[in-house]
Amino acid sequence: MKGFTVIETIIVLLILSILGLLWALPFISFPAEVARIESVRDAVQKVLPGKAEDIMGQALDINKTIAVKQTYNKFWWADRFIPDGWDYIKKIDVSR
Repeated sequence: MKGFTVIETIIVLLILSILGLLWALPFISFPAEVARIESVRDAVQKVLPGKAEDIMGQALDINKTIAVKQTYNKFWWADRFIPDGWDYIKKIDVSR
């Protein structure tokens, strides 16, 4: 029985590293997403009602993202790939 060669071992380690990075990416980018959500939340509060179309569109897109992440976090097969912090983020109030 032949063992793994050095090249085969390097390829396997490279593949495992890439898979680990792909799994960790949502967790690494989560703080930046929260900062973006909070900046849009602040902008929604400060913008004048007549000039709010662009910022309201961004807020609605973020609300959709929050809803999707919270929904997927309820499924066992997706929960491993989505940070639990999404469960604690409230949607942006756009009812002005």
